[in-house]
Amino acid sequence: MATIRQQQLANNIVLNLQEQRWKRLQDLLINSGYSELVGKKNAKNIIQRPGVQKVLESMGFNETAVRAIVSEIMFLGEESNRLRAVDIINKMLGLYAPEKQVVLHGDIATLIDKLNKYEEIPQSNPSH
Repeated sequence: MATIRQQQLANNIVLNLQEQRWKRLQDLLINSGYSELVGKKNAKNIIQRPGVQKVLESMGFNETAVRAIVSEIMFLGEESNRLRAVDIINKMLGLYAPEKQVVLHGDIATLIDKLNKYEEIPQSNPSH
């Protein structure tokens, strides 16, 4: 069963789309009673929780409905809203791959030395 905040979030998501306000998911979370910290760090996790998903589905917000909304915006919406709508809907559905980041620790000389050693590893020659 969905919590009150999850129900409010689902309502805000649908209202946001119906009125084409295009608020960020983080802002929708905050408007639904979640803290700013939670809104910033856990937006994707919260929207994917079963409670939120069940409320959205009960409101008719499913993949088919999303596709219909995107189609409507793409063909009937204002030009400035078209790409923004697609971007927001994709984020709401978690369709973007997570960003990959590499964090390197150490001084630059050590890092360069490690990279040079990596490049010295002989590559196998497929012609042999």
